[in-house]
Amino acid sequence: MEIEINKVISKKGDLEFVKNIEGKMEEIREMVYIRKEHLVFTNIPLEKETKNFIKKWNWEKFEPIVGYWNGKGYFIADGNHRARALVRMGAGVVPACLLTFREFEYVAGTDKCVPLVIRMGENPQVL
Repeated sequence: MEIEINKVISKKGDLEFVKNIEGKMEEIREMVYIRKEHLVFTNIPLEKETKNFIKKWNWEKFEPIVGYWNGKGYFIADGNHRARALVRMGAGVVPACLLTFREFEYVAGTDKCVPLVIRMGENPQVL
């Protein structure tokens, strides 16, 4: 089935893929919640940045963190300061989008990226 850019394929009413501006099909991923005790922070806490997030917090501008399961916890690939701010404000879970380990290896320490289209469902899974 051919679709135009910015159109989506629908299967049984649930969106599964979207065609990006390069014409490639991208999977739509489900947002999940990761319990704070399962988070593995991957950088040194920067007090100033964390405090700035707390001062200027706006849920409408919050982008889910990006992480992957490393066998012991959810390793944060992007969003350490946002996650630290949420935990400091008393959140028990942090909204996230998960990468596979292969995807993480592809982007780690480089300027490469993995396109992410995140669906925020009604009842996200808690991990």
